[in-house]
Amino acid sequence: MKTEDTEALGRWTAKPIVPTSLLISVLLFIMYTTLISSLSLNHHYYADDTQLCFSFYPQDLDLCIACLQNALHQISSWITVNVRETKLE
Repeated sequence: MKTEDTEALGRWTAKPIVPTSLLISVLLFIMYTTLISSLSLNHHYYADDTQLCFSFYPQDLDLCIACLQNALHQISSWITVNVRETKLE
């Protein structure tokens, strides 16, 4: 290799191979799934959907509704803070 070629190669900087938006998406997904798992509700993840499910006895209806409302409030708050402020377009 010529000296000029070696000097030219020394000026190149490494560029990230993975787009930043992809990394942010992955991190947000991990944070989201961690939140869902912490809610103590049965859940299933699909490609673009999350299903929350639970069962209860009829006499526990009010308690279960309150539990579900609390879980939905936590999810909504998390999305408001973490997703709406992050633009992944």
